[in-house]
Amino acid sequence: MNKYEKLINDLKLKHIKFDKGLTCEEILKIEKTYDIYFPKSLQDMYQISLPVSKSFYNWRDFSEQNIKNIQKSLNWPLEGVLFDIEENVFWDSSWGEKPTEISEAKQKCINEMQKVPKLIPIYGHRYIPTVKGVDNPPIFSVYQTDVIYYGIDLENYFRIEFNFLRWDVINEAIDKDEIALIPFWSQFCYYN
Repeated sequence: MNKYEKLINDLKLKHIKFDKGLTCEEILKIEKTYDIYFPKSLQDMYQISLPVSKSFYNWRDFSEQNIKNIQKSLNWPLEGVLFDIEENVFWDSSWGEKPTEISEAKQKCINEMQKVPKLIPIYGHRYIPTVKGVDNPPIFSVYQTDVIYYGIDLENYFRIEFNFLRWDVINEAIDKDEIALIPFWSQFCYYN
């Protein structure tokens, strides 16, 4: 039994519902539909079994409403950054000087955000980043530019989210240098 099979069995004990795993063809369709790709860790887990309980995303459902819901969640991180530009004076220094007109600042943000790793929703407002060469990236809790590391990797995240592990205890033992730094997103992070 691999670590994701064990994790799925443990999550079932917490009453998380699962559907059969995604096929390679389904993953390709998902990636094409949403212009994303799943990191290896997420793909490995979802090919074993797909969580479908409340607050999870049913990637297998290609109904118009579900596609809109997932697209909304994919856009949530950008919307949060745009909100903080307009309401909380946020500006990333790597983008150069902030335009004085808010509409120009927001457009500059949209352009710059196309260059940063995409975040894939996995549960509520918990996201996994997509970075070439990083197979098992950390998990972020994202609410505007309030971004928290919520797990050092996928398995660790699920064990924390569903109370198999206590983050406050683990946080003390984590070597912060072991967490993969994700361009743009890691700059906001503090540890939960």
